[in-house]
Amino acid sequence: DDIFYRIVNFDQTRFALIDKEKWNMHSLRQTITGEGNTENILEIEFKNFQVYKDQDYPQITEYFINKHLFKRVKLVRLETPATLSVEHLKHWIENTPSPQDVKK
Repeated sequence: DDIFYRIVNFDQTRFALIDKEKWNMHSLRQTITGEGNTENILEIEFKNFQVYKDQDYPQITEYFINKHLFKRVKLVRLETPATLSVEHLKHWIENTPSPQDVKK
């Protein structure tokens, strides 16, 4: 049997289950109010963890609404992005217009 820690917000509409041994996120759950004040439950499950550079990543992420699978995402490849120098980052920030400067 698997044992999980349950982390809950105050109104009990959201929670996360975390694996007690490896501290991997097992699932997230949130109640969403839809049309006509109907409540739907969104649940995201993480499965088949693999280690990459000393960190566990889920190979499969499944999205459920009211316990019905509506999307499954499979991790195909993990890469470490190239490093970004401080000079390049500073140049990028200085040359990116702020949202107020962008004309609509």
